[in-house]
Parts: sequence; structure tokens; C-alpha cells
Amino acid sequence: MQGEERENEPETKDGLDEWVDELDRLIGIEEMTDEEIAAQHAAADKEKGSALLLAIVVAIVILAAAAVLLYLRIL
Repeated sequence: MQGEERENEPETKDGLDEWVDELDRLIGIEEMTDEEIAAQHAAADKEKGSALLLAIVVAIVILAAAAVLLYLRIL
């Protein structure tokens, strides 16, 4: 068993790369360029910024509502 070559096992790094590329192609994974990766990171950063802004607005609204309730109880 050890002396036999396996049919699906690549012999070199190049063979391994080809095998991985073939698997990626079969399951639909494509390599992304640096520009595509940068665009995805920029979109994620924009989403994080939007979520932070929304959280700040919600916190301000809650604080304003609490202030109004406290004011009405004092009167």
C-alpha cells in the first residue's frame, strides 16, 4: 500500500495547486483579486459605520424619552 502511488494524490506543489484549483472550480469558489477584496472590506467598514450610527441614534432617542418621562413625573 505504501509503495503504490495514489491516483488522486498530487506529487508536487504544482500538482497540489492544480488539484485545489480544480476543487475550487467544482464547488464554485473563485480567487478574488486584491481590488475585489478591498471593495468587500470597504463595504464591511461602511456597514459597521452605519450600525454604529444607528446605535448612537437609538441611544439618544432612549435618553430623550427617559428625560421626558422624568420631567413629566416631576410636574
